Amino acid sequence: MGVTDEVVSEPAPKKVVEEEEPENEEPEYEFETARPRKSAGKWVLALLACIIGLGCGYLLGNHYPYANFLPDESSETVIHVQKETAPEPQAAPDIEAVVDEAPAEPTASEADTKAAEAKAAEEAKAAEAKGKADAEAKAKADAEAKAKADAEAKAKAKAEAEAKAKQEAEAKNSIADKYNAMDVRVRLGAYRIVGTDRTVKVKEGDNLVKISRRVLGPDMECYLEVYNNIKASTPLKVGQEIKIPKLQLKKKKKAATAN
Repeated sequence: MGVTDEVVSEPAPKKVVEEEEPENEEPEYEFETARPRKSAGKWVLALLACIIGLGCGYLLGNHYPYANFLPDESSETVIHVQKETAPEPQAAPDIEAVVDEAPAEPTASEADTKAAEAKAAEEAKAAEAKGKADAEAKAKADAEAKAKADAEAKAKAKAEAEAKAKQEAEAKNSIADKYNAMDVRVRLGAYRIVGTDRTVKVKEGDNLVKISRRVLGPDMECYLEVYNNIKASTPLKVGQEIKIPKLQLKKKKKAATAN
């Protein structure tokens, strides 16, 4: 019985230990979680401060140039640096001069091109002048040829007209001579027959004398007699055609002057 009492009484301290451990651990856990929250808040504030500082710096940089905040020594240093570095770009003109001096051949070729263009322009001008002179000479030759042809045509037409007039005159003279030979009255009269004027038809009771008086005038029946080859006393039929001669006034002959 005594052994059993000891065995039973041993578990009691274990329960006490188990109850004490949770009470000690819970405050430590709560303390540890509270510290990170405070540190996170500090980081957020620091980040916000950095952002605000950057924004203010950006605004100040835009409104106020950086050179205004530099001391005089820094500005002199900058100027000195610019003076020292200024000679460096002077090497560029030397390169450009070399580049300009290098293409000597293109300058000569340009001169040759200009000379060729000037020569071509002179040749074109000379060709144009020659063409113009040739055109003027051709136009002059054509005008002379046309004038010559016109003169020849006029001379030919004149000769033909004169020949025709001569033929007509000869024909008229031959006709006049023919009728002059037929009747002395016609030969000595003031007119000569040169052709046919018209024809008329005989009316009832007409004769050559009546027709002559009606058409030509009084004492002109001799022309009707010789032209129609009938006599004045020849009876005429009604409807018979009588030719009326075309008369031309004879030219007066110049009186011969005695020496």
